[in-house]
Amino acid sequence: MTRFAVILLLAGAIFIAGCSLTESMEVKNRRLGILMGLDMRMVVDDFEAIWLLDRVGRLTEFHPRSGK
Repeated sequence: MTRFAVILLLAGAIFIAGCSLTESMEVKNRRLGILMGLDMRMVVDDFEAIWLLDRVGRLTEFHPRSGK
């Protein structure tokens, strides 16, 4: 029974650690930077949606859709 518990504990530790043990610090920092950039873009999109800034105004000279 103790052998089964040890195997289960090691399998759980490997499952929790995953592949993150093989990543270098540079790869982790790059991945974190990409995720932070995505999070900030999502915050800006949410802010614009709340304040209705994502709507196209009629006073612009650049039309989003052309007729042709």
